[in-house]
Amino acid sequence: GTKYTFFIPTNAAISQAVKDGWLPGDTATGTPDFAPADDNDKQKVTQFITYHILNSNTIAADGKNSGSYPTVLKTTGGDITLIKINNSPGRMQLIDELNDTAEVNIAKSNILSDWTLIHSVNKVLKCDAQ
Repeated sequence: GTKYTFFIPTNAAISQAVKDGWLPGDTATGTPDFAPADDNDKQKVTQFITYHILNSNTIAADGKNSGSYPTVLKTTGGDITLIKINNSPGRMQLIDELNDTAEVNIAKSNILSDWTLIHSVNKVLKCDAQ
């Protein structure tokens, strides 16, 4: 068993990411394409999923652990990608590799699973893994 932390964006965050072109779908309505046929769109989904998972770390929204943590996503050159976490009692903020911030919804977070902790976030985390 390896420890993981999952950051799951809200439906509104997913819709905004589609509108912004970070995820495949209808950019006018924000409706995601759940089964993209285009290889570039498939890569967007893969990058999205793997960048929202911390590798070998479980970080609770409890104010105890802050810093930069590696994700499951690797760049095309094999380098790790990071998410910076600012964690204080009652608040957890994430900073992605493009320096955008997302807030963890504390009321809908700290969900336990086998070797995994799940958090709800208000934005899609972004990374250019080239």
